[in-house]
Amino acid sequence: MTNDNNRLEHGQLSMNQTTGIAATNTCALLLLTRPLDYEIAEQRFIMLKILVSDIINVNVQRQQQQQPYNNHHDHDNDNYYDKIVKHSDISYIYIKLRDINDNRPKFLQNFQNITIIETLPIGSIVAKFMAIDPDHHRISMDQHDDGDDSGPVNNIHYSLDEQTNRQKYFQIESDTGIVRLNRKLDRETIAVHLIKIIATDMDDEQPLSSMATLVINVDDYNDNAPFIINTTLPSISENIHPPIRLGNIYAFDRDDYMKGNGPPFTFRIDPNASKIIREKFRLESIHNVGGDGHAILYSRQTFDREQQKQYRIPIVVNDSGYPSLSSTSIVTITIADINDNDMKDGWKNVYVFNIDFNQQQQWQTKINNNNDGKDESPPPPPLTTTKNRAKRFVTFSLFCFHFGDY
Repeated sequence: MTNDNNRLEHGQLSMNQTTGIAATNTCALLLLTRPLDYEIAEQRFIMLKILVSDIINVNVQRQQQQQPYNNHHDHDNDNYYDKIVKHSDISYIYIKLRDINDNRPKFLQNFQNITIIETLPIGSIVAKFMAIDPDHHRISMDQHDDGDDSGPVNNIHYSLDEQTNRQKYFQIESDTGIVRLNRKLDRETIAVHLIKIIATDMDDEQPLSSMATLVINVDDYNDNAPFIINTTLPSISENIHPPIRLGNIYAFDRDDYMKGNGPPFTFRIDPNASKIIREKFRLESIHNVGGDGHAILYSRQTFDREQQKQYRIPIVVNDSGYPSLSSTSIVTITIADINDNDMKDGWKNVYVFNIDFNQQQQWQTKINNNNDGKDESPPPPPLTTTKNRAKRFVTFSLFCFHFGDY
């Protein structure tokens, strides 16, 4: 018995190109001229027929030509022997080649590019990989789609390269190579996943591995509502007669526009908005050919900043997906002031407080020395307004203004 792929210098089975045997006077040695491969069926079992014959010694002076066997003696030709006798025997050698683990597993399909919907339920089958071990020439029959569970069990172990599956979106059954979804997908987070599949044989001494690639494209589903991107409009001056164009309003959707899960958008003021909002503002949706769609906000009435300085307008935006999704955003607009009110009489109160820091420091020292764990404290020194000691005072002033009825 010999191993496949052993090197030539170890002296295994060989056939010389001319005789097939390298021999001496007493023995013969079979040599291997090229490696044997167990995976080639014809080389697993080899039978050799060995023929051994007598070798007749002749004098060197007369060894010019090997004489053929001839039963007739020719006395006139001294180059021939009187009689040549040759003995031979036959032996049969049976050689069984032993397999070693020198072949990596082979995937029947080492690259797959698939597309799945992002709403695929967790646990669903995403893909299926199958590999064989050339050293055993066996593939699990239960991996076939015909459902036949008979046959030998495959000795391949499947796993995922964790460097390509760090967020654990997928998992693989180690014995069947079936890839399943392990957590919910989100196309807006990761649109394409590239996963490496590893197949490892079950050799105890030196297991070998190979790798396949799985590309998963996540198809979009309309699961994101659009939203307004400019929620603050430029200020508008008061007392301007309507209608006034207050500004354009635009929206954005995170879903795939190519799937129709986005524009054109439609806009409207929230029907539940206050009466003041509905009376003072009007919204017009604009649908341009090939455009995303936007809206224009107009005024219905004049504004008085002295009545209300700012308005918060709830606007609803819908996408064109199926089913259509919507959201409500608050758009803010500020009313700019103009000098449109006469001056009125008013009044002002001014309060000035002076603190003597010298007295304050002495009062604090007295509290620390006399208060023996009691909560009672002497009253602080009174505030003073003495102008002669102004350098030791800090002045706090409080001004109160009042103009008319404002």
